[in-house]
Order: sequence, then C-alpha cells, then structure tokens
Amino acid sequence: MGSRLASRATLWVAFVLMAASVAGATTFNVQVGPGTTFSPSTVNISVGDSVRWTNSGGFHNVRADNDSFRCANGCDGSGGDGSPSTSAWSAVVTFNTAGTFRYYCEIHGAPGGGGMSGMVVVGQGPPPPPPPLPGQLRFSNNSYNVNEGGGNATITVQRVGGDDGAVAVNFATQNASATAGLDYTAASGTLNWGDQDSSAKTFNVAILEDSLVEGSEGLNLRLSNPTGGATLATPNVASLVIADNDQAPPPGPCVDDANTLCLEQNRFKLQIAWRTAPPQSQQGQGLRQTIRDFSGAFSFFNPDNLEMLVKVIDACALNNRFWVFFAATTNVEFTLTVTDTDHPEVPPKTYFNPLNTAAVPVQDTNAFATCP
Repeated sequence: MGSRLASRATLWVAFVLMAASVAGATTFNVQVGPGTTFSPSTVNISVGDSVRWTNSGGFHNVRADNDSFRCANGCDGSGGDGSPSTSAWSAVVTFNTAGTFRYYCEIHGAPGGGGMSGMVVVGQGPPPPPPPLPGQLRFSNNSYNVNEGGGNATITVQRVGGDDGAVAVNFATQNASATAGLDYTAASGTLNWGDQDSSAKTFNVAILEDSLVEGSEGLNLRLSNPTGGATLATPNVASLVIADNDQAPPPGPCVDDANTLCLEQNRFKLQIAWRTAPPQSQQGQGLRQTIRDFSGAFSFFNPDNLEMLVKVIDACALNNRFWVFFAATTNVEFTLTVTDTDHPEVPPKTYFNPLNTAAVPVQDTNAFATCP
C-alpha cells in the first residue's frame, strides 16, 4: 500500500500545509474520536484554507477517497507516516483547489461515506473587493429642444457606473443647420466631478433670436477627452433643435415686389431668405427676375448675380399635383418658401440648403395637392 500511495505523491503534495501558512488563509480544526467519529464531520472552507485533524483517542488515521492525502503521524510523502495510530497525532492539509473532498478512517470507515468518514467542501471564497470605478460620462438625452425666444438651452451631462476619484470631460457645440453667431452662441468648456460625486452637471447654450421665417434649425453637442479614468458612454453626441418662433404672414393675393416672385397666374408666392458665414454675415431676401408665368429667378448679393432658377408647374393632368422645381448655383444658406395663395389652409412648402454646401437641384413632384 505504501508504494501505491507514494506513486500518488505528486497529486496531493500541494495540499500539505507547511509551518508557515499562506497569508490570509484560515486553519479549521477537526477532532478525531473519541469513538468512531470526526467532529465536525463536514467542514466548509475556501481555496487556500487548511484543515487540522487531531486524534483525541483511538486507533485512527485520515485517508482521502481519491488518495490525495493519507495522514496520522504526519502525512505520507511529506516526511510523515499516515498509517493508523493510537498516539495523540495531529496532521494538517491545505486545499488549493475548489471541490468536495471525502475522507475516512481506514480502520473504522470506508470510501464513499461509510462508517467513520467526513467531508471537506472547498469553495471559491468571497469575491475580491470591487476595483475603483471612475464611471462613464454621457448626455442625459439624445436630443434637446429650445424655442428660438427661450434665451438659453440647458444641457445636462451625467456620470454613471461609478464615482471613484475626480474626473472631467470637455464639451463643445458644432454647427449643423443652425449657425453659430447667427442662431446661437458657440459654447465649449470642461465639466468637473469630485471624488464620490455622481451629480449631474449642466452647461448653457445661448440662443439668438431673429425675425426670419426659417423653420426649426439644429446644432450638434459633443463630449470629448474624459480624464481621471472615466470613459464616454452613449450618448456622447447629441443634438439641440431650435424651434423657429417667427410666423409667416397669412397668405393673401401674391403681389410682385423686389423680394417676391408670383407664378402660375399670381397664385403661388415664392420668397427666399439667404445668408453667408461670418465675418460677412448678413440676412436678406433674393431679388426677382420674372422669365415666364410659371418660372422665374432669384439673385443674391446684387441684381446681376442670379443664383436660382425656379418653376411651379401645373401637373394636374399628370398626377393631380403642382410641382416645384429649382436649381441653384450657390453654397450659401437659403430657405425657399412657396405658398399656394388659393389655399391658405395648406402649409407652405419650404426648401433649405445648409451653409457651405453646394445646393442640390430639387424636383418636388408632390409639392401641392391643390388642383385645379
């Protein structure tokens, strides 16, 4: 038997507890006897803990069902003798892997839990303490809304998923259909959080009011360069929509003037608002050049600088619609408004071109379902 157990030495030598135990580990005591019992018969420990068996009387030893250890006056394979003994022996085994380890006394028990037997249940132990989490930074919403006359838009940034340490993040606005200096005041800066601070932070975007009828416009908001170990969460890009508070005058009979084009027997009123980028920022409407009853042109900057050819076509015989076609040779921002003065209940059609973008030709064959 001794030679068979010796051949298994490499399987259990890691379980033997030496004089110096692993820092933070615990040793649990099991009494062997008197009589034919182990007390307690079941021990629940964590990986790295040890069990010490102490014989209190009787002819006993402890032997693992899987032969990973055999102990009495010491343990086989580590300088001791695991044969049953009546001496006041003591033996210690360290358990470095999780699992259930059954054992028995060779004289009074049997493998599998028969007679004088016991069990060591080795768990993974408590989880390690959570690491510091600086958290993630994000906008509170994907989109914010403000009225053109609202003065300021308040934007909220959140810190989520942790509040360890001081963190910061940069914010900035970016033009979209709205233009800094004309529709809003550009904003940028840094938001800061202290250690254990998870409160929401805010910044303001000043909104500039004008008298143009231009529809809703928008700008982008961006977070960047988080510090202190924080990261960006979604959404870290959001939009701010500025609702236009300027109302178009109620439709009436179209009357040609320097800024108005009347087409299709003066039924359709066409007006255009345009503007350029700073430092040459300006606001104004195009000038009219009538070509035919259903077509015309607009000029920007001066009457000789034609920028747009536009047509309102009676296609009632084709698809029961009036069509709006135009082509513009410009990259300035403009809003073209077309109104059917015969039907004041029908909203005007508006066509928008962003600043610094080459205008794309428009062929709107569903513009007005107001035939005849």
